[in-house]
Amino acid sequence: MTVFISHARKDAAAAKRIEDLIAYDIYQSWRFQRDMMGANPADPQLPANIEACDIFLFCISDHSQNSETCQKELQHAALLQKPLVTVRLNRRTFVPPPLDDHQWVDFDDSQESTVQLLKALHNAIPLRWDKIPEDWTTWDGKTKAEPSSVKSGGREIPLPQMGRDLTDMEKDDFLFEALARIRGYFGEALSAFETSDDRIQTRIRDESHTIFKCHVYHDGKIKKSCAIWKSDNLGLIGIGYYEKHGNMSFFDTNSYNGLACVVELEGRPALEFTLLGMFNQPDDCRICTVDKAAECLWRYFTRDFGQESSVW
Repeated sequence: MTVFISHARKDAAAAKRIEDLIAYDIYQSWRFQRDMMGANPADPQLPANIEACDIFLFCISDHSQNSETCQKELQHAALLQKPLVTVRLNRRTFVPPPLDDHQWVDFDDSQESTVQLLKALHNAIPLRWDKIPEDWTTWDGKTKAEPSSVKSGGREIPLPQMGRDLTDMEKDDFLFEALARIRGYFGEALSAFETSDDRIQTRIRDESHTIFKCHVYHDGKIKKSCAIWKSDNLGLIGIGYYEKHGNMSFFDTNSYNGLACVVELEGRPALEFTLLGMFNQPDDCRICTVDKAAECLWRYFTRDFGQESSVW
């Protein structure tokens, strides 16, 4: 797979480190500073290589935010619905909309950030079409309202982008990795919640390699728990969810109570929330990345923690 690495000229050193790291995996890369030394951003090879790449990797920094070429590359890739991964080179850099609502990772040369980067590349999906600003344009100036096309016999013929059916193996591999990443998110979130209040204690336990449970205690008394698991029940394939308040279970471990199904998005697996807690869906989770799904599940799990109620 070919990764187009978009970066500002002043970030070339960091982009080179990313290039070297992903070369150890299964990725080939294309980078302006390496492949087009001496050329200028107006060269037609630049958009052509974006169009030919499998994944578009955007190195976000203060420099790339102010680079006209970088912004043109990003907009061109987004409107072509290229699978996108944003890599933040400095934690002080603000990630603006619509990238903040898409998959992005911090890169600091650590082993952990390298692992997260490779996972992000593996799960890369395009930027949601409805999130792309109306004023973004392709390299040749076309907007969202003007689909990509080819000329045939002097006429322009729009070309729709076709998806493909995911194989059972792809779905299975995706779900195992998704469960592991969601567990990692919940582990960090529970730890942070516990340190925020000395009355709070938390536990996360693996019931098996396909299910884990989270528990929140208040002064040692169980207040809330949830289970998250790899679901393959009655043809519903995805990430299952249920919760308990205190020792009282309002929901059973049934996929109909909460489910993020595996769906195809531009030929790659993603998650789509269908049911969550008696048909209540998260506000901004429909079809989303695994990282966004983890955030939505955590927000749903903790939605009533700050409320005065008989259960909390």
